Formats: sequence, structure tokens, C-alpha cells
Amino acid sequence: MSPIIGLYGVFGLALMAAGPAFWWGLLVVLLGQALVAGVLAELASRWPVAGGVCLWSRSLLGHTYSWYAGWAYIWTLIITVAAVAFGGGTFLASLLGIEQPDTTTKIVLGAVILLASTIANSAGRKWLSLLVTVSIVCEVIASLGVG
Repeated sequence: MSPIIGLYGVFGLALMAAGPAFWWGLLVVLLGQALVAGVLAELASRWPVAGGVCLWSRSLLGHTYSWYAGWAYIWTLIITVAAVAFGGGTFLASLLGIEQPDTTTKIVLGAVILLASTIANSAGRKWLSLLVTVSIVCEVIASLGVG
């Protein structure tokens, strides 16, 4: 989830609950997020491009553990991607003008999102990188507009 969108989601609630102290809390949270981003950047610079979880697990704890780590990671990805696509079906329905989508509509639209993301991932790293860059630029522009 985008940190910018998450901030918009809790901004009003946090400001009402904490009052002016919210701004001091926000500074502490932003500092913590910067530290997390630094750690993740360091990990990303050392993480292998493919098979990261299995390769690191095998290097650290052996073959048996790497198999379990890979298996758990695959299921985590399957469940997470399906849940995000299902949730995205609600937003896609709103974009298409469907006011109160039922569960079947959300599932169908979630499947469309899964198909589109599968095609995007299958197109290659260059196209996926372009798509991610365009998405980030759109998010920044929209966030500036909302802000």
C-alpha cells in the first residue's frame, strides 16, 4: 500500500483523536519510516534478482528450511495478490460507474485485475518498469492534487 494513500486514509481520524499533537507524532513516524526505507534499500541492494527467499534461506539455514520458506512465500504471494485484486475490484467498479457492486461483480473485476497484472508481469522487466514509473508519477500528481 502506498504510504501517501495510507496517510490520507488516517489523516482526519488522527487529527481528531490527537489534536495538534498529531503533527509531532507524524514527525516521529516519518523519521521511523525513513529508517525502515534505509534498511530496505540496503537489503534491496544485496538481494538476488530471482529466488531471493529460497537462496537466502538455503545460505543461512540449509536446504530443508529454504524449501519451507519458499513454500510459505509462494502461498503468501498467492493470498496477498488475490486479496488485493478482490479489494481493487471495488475501486474498479466505482471507476466503471457501478455504485454497489455485489460479490460476484467484485470477483469478476478482481479476476480482470489479476489477468492485467499477469500480462504486465509477462511482458518483461522493461515494460513492467515503465508501467511502475508511470503509476508512481500518476500517484504523485494525484496526491499533490488531493493535498
